[in-house]
Amino acid sequence: MKYLLTKSQFRLLKEELMIHTGSMDFNPIYNTITILNRELGEDIIKKDTQEYLLNVVGLDDKEITKLLGSTYNTYKLLRKNDLACGLIYYITKKHYDLVRVGELSYHQNHINEWYRNYFDEELETFVGFMSLFKKTFMGYKGFKVSGVQVANKSK
Repeated sequence: MKYLLTKSQFRLLKEELMIHTGSMDFNPIYNTITILNRELGEDIIKKDTQEYLLNVVGLDDKEITKLLGSTYNTYKLLRKNDLACGLIYYITKKHYDLVRVGELSYHQNHINEWYRNYFDEELETFVGFMSLFKKTFMGYKGFKVSGVQVANKSK
């Protein structure tokens, strides 16, 4: 399918679109854990991490300490993507309402209201996030996606 654009339409679109080549080093799991820590507090995250690993995953206290250390450092789960994504889903589902959209659900971030975490509720896992903001373009109000990060296992 081909589209014909006027020069003014092309200029407008060119100003709105940015396409970069190469790769960017993002870690959506790390970023989401950091935001949950800021929103809920580290004590709640540590408590929920222990609950998740004990009750959902089935690890005992000794195995949890071996995995996370004596301080229950949630960031040590980054080596285990499946556990980290499941933990993010568990914490978000426990503390927030999820909005269903097609096959996925999302949670609107409270610190930055244009930051959405997406989940696969059937698999009970974190998928990634999208950042967007309100934008008026040629008189129409809408949203502009400014970034998308997808967890490697979800790709």
